[in-house]
Amino acid sequence: MMVDHDGRPLRTGRAAVNGTSLHYRTAGSGPAVVLLHGVPKTGYHWRHLVKRLTPHHTVVVPDLRGLGGLGAARGRLRLGDDEREHRRAHDPPRA
Repeated sequence: MMVDHDGRPLRTGRAAVNGTSLHYRTAGSGPAVVLLHGVPKTGYHWRHLVKRLTPHHTVVVPDLRGLGGLGAARGRLRLGDDEREHRRAHDPPRA
């Protein structure tokens, strides 16, 4: 289990993105920091860094497509398509 700087579990969620469901974790408050893992890792790779960032940042830790119990790709996607779609769907509108 991943925890923040106070030892609280990170919030988890799923986002429908490009025909699959992406799992993500969030914690903290302040300017957002998105931690993207490499292959063949999962978001759990960042568990130690999350504790250091959450006092001053909102940390978002997604599991990339096909990793961390997520669905495999449907069709061809370019690197970054899922993250752009997730950000578009969840960012507050700009004035």
